[in-house]
Parts: sequence; structure tokens; C-alpha cells
Amino acid sequence: MKKKIFAICGLSNSGKSTTIRLVYDSLLSTYKIPEQKNTILRKDVYIILSINGVKIGIASKGDPSTELAKRLSALKNAGCQLIICATRTRGETVDAVGNLKPYEVHWFEKVRVSDVSERNESNMTLARRIVMEVKGHLKGK
Repeated sequence: MKKKIFAICGLSNSGKSTTIRLVYDSLLSTYKIPEQKNTILRKDVYIILSINGVKIGIASKGDPSTELAKRLSALKNAGCQLIICATRTRGETVDAVGNLKPYEVHWFEKVRVSDVSERNESNMTLARRIVMEVKGHLKGK
């Protein structure tokens, strides 16, 4: 199985962390995984899930100076075959994802939307798309 990173990139306050939380919640309910304690800090997620024998690492903090490279390295060292994370559109967070070998990177762009209902729909749409990608990755294991 190829190791993959699903990276959501976007400007600050575009809904990256919210979208990742929606992905996390969907995976918990779809695969009947009990929520882990001490891994959720408000809207941020940093956790490893095991689904059908596949380790999936999730890291929602993707802003500069949040040590994304360290978290990605820890997820890699823990044996995660799939990593879901957030990044900005350029700079150190994008570099952290690109430098994590031997992972194949799949980028998902998150656009900032000002209207609340449109923003919620945008977050849900992208979360559903990523969950479908995760399911496809799990089937291809």
C-alpha cells in the first residue's frame, strides 16, 4: 500500500481545521471508533486512528510556527500509512508536507468563504470528499 498524505491547504480562517474535525467525526461514526480522550483541544485534532489495520494520523494544526514538521515526523515514525493534515498555501507547512518521504501527497484546496451557510456547506463538501478518499485508500490496502 502506498503511503499518502491528504493535505488541506488554505489561507488562515478558511476552515481547514473545521473540515479536518468533520473528517475525524465522520471516521469515528462510520467505523464505530470510540473517541479518544486527551487528543482533542477545542477544534484541533492530533491523533492516530487504526481502521481495518491501517494507521491513520490526523493533524489539524497547520499554521506557521505550530511545529507541523515535528507532528508529521511523529506520525510517520508511528507507522501511519495515511496522514490527514492542514497547511497554509506556501511556506514552512507546505514544505513540511512535501519533505515527508516516501509519502505521496494529495492536495485539497480550502477556499475562504464569508457567508456562514456557504462556509458550512463548503466544509462539509470537502470533508465528504476526503472521507471518500480515505475509504478508497482503505479498500486498496
